[in-house]
Amino acid sequence: MNRSDGMNYAPKGVVKRAVVEAGVFRFADIGLDHGHIYGMCSGLIEAGGELVALYDPDPKKCSSLLRKILKQKQLRRRRRF
Repeated sequence: MNRSDGMNYAPKGVVKRAVVEAGVFRFADIGLDHGHIYGMCSGLIEAGGELVALYDPDPKKCSSLLRKILKQKQLRRRRRF
């Protein structure tokens, strides 16, 4: 993703370390219309967050995000609502 394209820019963390214990910071995502949501979710997971729910009317967007997030092997639960 191009850094000059703010809508689709998804930075990756340099230092990946949890700042919260497992289960302390749970979050959900609704609406995946902007590319930067990938960077936001990755950053939260790198910091120890847990994505517990995900929704977008387009199932392809949900699948794409989950594939990228699951590569981090930190996601313990996933579901669509």
